[in-house]
Amino acid sequence: DGKPVIRLFSTTWCPHCKWITSTYERVAKEYVAAGKIVAYHWEVDISDDTLTPFAEGAVPASETSVFRKFNPGGSIPTFIFGGKYYRVGNGYERQDDLVAEEAEFRGVIEALILEAAE
Repeated sequence: DGKPVIRLFSTTWCPHCKWITSTYERVAKEYVAAGKIVAYHWEVDISDDTLTPFAEGAVPASETSVFRKFNPGGSIPTFIFGGKYYRVGNGYERQDDLVAEEAEFRGVIEALILEAAE
């Protein structure tokens, strides 16, 4: 329906994924609740989208395809926003700066929303 789609691919055992999860999920849920985006957080080791109230039991082939397209090596965490912006790893973890991570997420999401409106 024209909304940007954002994704985080992670695992339950990855310390880098654990570091960013709550920030990503809080921001994603805010924008989803406002009806501005579609969001997923796939924990690939347990095949679950943590943003839904139920356990999926499998990552859809379409989502796996997106993950492989942007990250053929399969490293985590992997962020894919709008099919245009992607990043493997956390940008500000070394500085322990979740505020900067959140600001970057919001900046990219806002740019995708504006672009989708055009």
